[in-house]
Amino acid sequence: MKKTLQKYFSFFLSVFVRSILFLRYKVELVGLNIAIKEHGKNGLLILPNHPGYTDPVLIFSQIWPTFQPRPLSWEGNWKSPAMIPFLELVGAIPIPDLSRPSLDAREKMKTAITNIAKGLREGQNQILWPAGRIQREGIDRLGGNSGVETILREAPQTNLLLIRTEGLWGSRFGFGFNGKAPGFTREGLISLGWLMASFLFFMPKRNLKMYFQLVTPKEHSALDRAGLNRLMEDFFNPIRDPQPIRVPYHPFIPTLNESERIDQPADIFDLGQFRPEVIKEVNHFLAEKLKRELEPAEQIPGK
Repeated sequence: MKKTLQKYFSFFLSVFVRSILFLRYKVELVGLNIAIKEHGKNGLLILPNHPGYTDPVLIFSQIWPTFQPRPLSWEGNWKSPAMIPFLELVGAIPIPDLSRPSLDAREKMKTAITNIAKGLREGQNQILWPAGRIQREGIDRLGGNSGVETILREAPQTNLLLIRTEGLWGSRFGFGFNGKAPGFTREGLISLGWLMASFLFFMPKRNLKMYFQLVTPKEHSALDRAGLNRLMEDFFNPIRDPQPIRVPYHPFIPTLNESERIDQPADIFDLGQFRPEVIKEVNHFLAEKLKRELEPAEQIPGK
């Protein structure tokens, strides 16, 4: 009974989250129906690329009703009160931070991989991000990561479902925004402010495409670790030098170019390049946030 209630609750939660994400993102799924037709919906090891901190939420909102995958999740995520309910809901398996190797970390990782392989053999769907971290340069680098290969040694008949999300590089939730590591909570609050300023339904949408590709045991069984990682990298990185995609956060305020970014010193660009309607809209937005009218001097850029 408890599992049934959890299943229905998680389904409606995924629909709710997808509805919220729709306010900012327009997602197109490419190849998912073909993958399902070729294999079915069970016993898949799902392997997405990792352009930013939002792609796990986006991916889960799209595939949860179909696959209900159980994820591997870095144990540090369990320290975040905002993440714990979600991690428990999807039955996440904690994994240690292997950037600081220790006997305890290796034992925890071995246990996690054993549990994943067991679940795959029993027909469960599992999901992990093989790169292990968000993209730094717009591409996923797997290097010598051995997680996928180790799982396949214990569950060799597993089908792989690769997922590539395109259109997120340049989002404020990744390194493509300003070259710095984003703070999820801070950027989330800023985005929420822009969403409110756009009256919820008028925020410009970021167009995303999620590509799906099935890799069968016949295709991956002969590959060693390097070959398997190269197969995933080739799918994840069709473009080796992607350009950040800038999408406005308000219907009347255009996308900022790098030279216009607010975290740049004011003396490195010409303030006169801003159009009057943009200045007016920004002043209006600031007045609403400050809950007072701006002084005449405050309405002049650079003052």
